[in-house]
Parts: sequence; C-alpha cells; structure tokens
Amino acid sequence: MHEKAPKKYWKDLEPDFDIAAKVRPSCASLSLSLSLGPQKLTPIHRTRLQRRVFDSGYYESLGAPNMELIADDTVTSVQGDKVMTKAGRTVRADVIVLATGFKVRDCTSSSSSLPSAPTSVSADELSLAPPPPRSSPSSSSLTVLFPLKIVNDKGVSLQDRLNATGVKTYQSTLVSDFPNFFWIMGPNSATGHSSVLFTSEAQLNLVFHLVRPLLNQLRKNHKGRPAPYVEVTTEAEDRLYGRLRAEMKKKIWEKDGGVVRPLLSQSVASCPPADPSPSPSSSPRPQSWYVDQKTGLCTTLYPYSQVHFWRSCTYPRYGDFKWTKASPPATWRSYLGYY
Repeated sequence: MHEKAPKKYWKDLEPDFDIAAKVRPSCASLSLSLSLGPQKLTPIHRTRLQRRVFDSGYYESLGAPNMELIADDTVTSVQGDKVMTKAGRTVRADVIVLATGFKVRDCTSSSSSLPSAPTSVSADELSLAPPPPRSSPSSSSLTVLFPLKIVNDKGVSLQDRLNATGVKTYQSTLVSDFPNFFWIMGPNSATGHSSVLFTSEAQLNLVFHLVRPLLNQLRKNHKGRPAPYVEVTTEAEDRLYGRLRAEMKKKIWEKDGGVVRPLLSQSVASCPPADPSPSPSSSPRPQSWYVDQKTGLCTTLYPYSQVHFWRSCTYPRYGDFKWTKASPPATWRSYLGYY
C-alpha cells in the first residue's frame, strides 16, 4: 500500500488485520491499528472474516490526476450531474454508485422509519393466499425484507415471528404458519464459496414442487374461495432448523464462542506476543456480518454443501408440508417433473 498509494491517503487505508498475533508472531516490524481514528476505509474485522479485496490497480488509481479520495465528507444532495457534499463541495458526476452497505438481520422495531402498508387487500389480488384478517397489520414495522410488512392470517407479523424464534425457517424458504409465503435467499442460505444464483434456483425448485398442486386446483375451480394454499408444518420446521443449528455449532462462526465480541479500540505499535490459550475475558473476538452479534448465532450461512442444499430443495419430503383445498403431489411424478 505504501508503495502504490499516495502518502496523503495512508491514514485512511491503513489495514487493521491482526495476522501478526495469529500467523506471524515474530513480525516486530509490522504496525497494527485496531479501529483507531477516522480511517474511513479501514476494515473493522479480522483477516479471513470477510472477503479480501486483492489490489489490481486500486492503490495506483488513487494517484491519478483526475482522482480524489474524499474520506472526511458526506453527500447531502444531487441535482442533475452535480453532487453536493456537507462540507460545501460541488462535484460533477457522470455516474453515481450508491454503495452504503446493508443489513441482513436487523429485526429492531422502527415503525416511524418505515412507510405505512395498506390495511386491506381485495380477494382478487390474492390468487393463492387464504383470506387476510380484517384488522390492520401489526404496528411493529421491522427492517427484515424492508419495506414489506408481512402478516399471516392470524395477525402475526413475519418480523415479530423471526425475532421470537431466532430467524427460524425451513430450508431458508418457508416459515410455518405463513401459508403461500416463499422466501428466496432467506436466513442461512448464503455461502462464501458458491453463487447465489445456484441457491435461488434450488429454492425455486422447492417452490415449484409445492405450488404446482395449487395451480392445478385453480385450473379446475378458479373461482373457489378461499384459494388453496400450502404451508410447512411446525414439526418439520423445528426438526430441520434444529439440525442446522447443531451443525453450525461445529463451524468457526459459533464453535467455542464464535465470532461475536467486538475488537478492542486501541493502537498496537508492534506485534504482541502470541498467547496460545487466551482467556475468554481478555481475548477480543472479531465481528462478522455473518453472525448476529446479539445472539451469537450465524443466521446467514448454510452449514452444509451446496449440493446438499440443492438435493434438499429438489427432492423434498412432502410429509413436511400441508396442503389445504389442494391434493399433495405424487412424489416421484413431482420429482420427475410430471404433473
């Protein structure tokens, strides 16, 4: 970084990876900085906890005559091709990339920050769902699946349900007591080694197996009310989720306390001596966006292989589901795509 990037940006780019203590105990010349000061581009995680960005010209680009890194200012408004900042800068822009981060599990109530949802939906708009309650949805508006407010026929919001159960789902796709609700890229569906397209397509395989009996029924009686629906049983959801949690306990994200404690805010001038058996109270643990910092549960990653995920979705156990106003599919005919 010192070789490629202009010196004026060093303080903003200084890495804070603590590889010295774990990988190279004798690297007295390596300077470390743990979340100190206004280093806007400094990562706040330990190495290998998130994807690494390998430099393929990034540092060198910071020295280009038409390049300026603004690390101490924020955008306040955009008018035409002009971007205005808090400090009074006006920057002309041909392209604006909005990359402000994301939240994968924030279930904190924030009803004032979310738009209100309709209080009723006509029957014609619900082709595959049981009739909703006449009462208004829950006033607790949560950021999971923002800005959607999803309430089942018992008046329970999906977000409140996830808060109460630790983000429990069935194969990251269904939630018990939420009929005809299918979630693509739901909790515990992500991986760091495979494509989200593969995962999404596997989930769609599962959805197609479950929805086709409903469509067949609607073809026979499209005016029938209530519409047919399918849902996963609570017993099946508990069984599958219990296995997932037990397997995740074997992974680095939850094993031996996992990665839940924040890094200490301090500056380290040289490599500290490696401690082969640090005590839980004195050894800071890194943060990872894979892990819910409040519960210590990894609610983002799938603990098995992608082949396992595909097989579970493509060849589901039909006894795990309950169809209402429709007949379950014939297992092997469904597996083979005959309906």
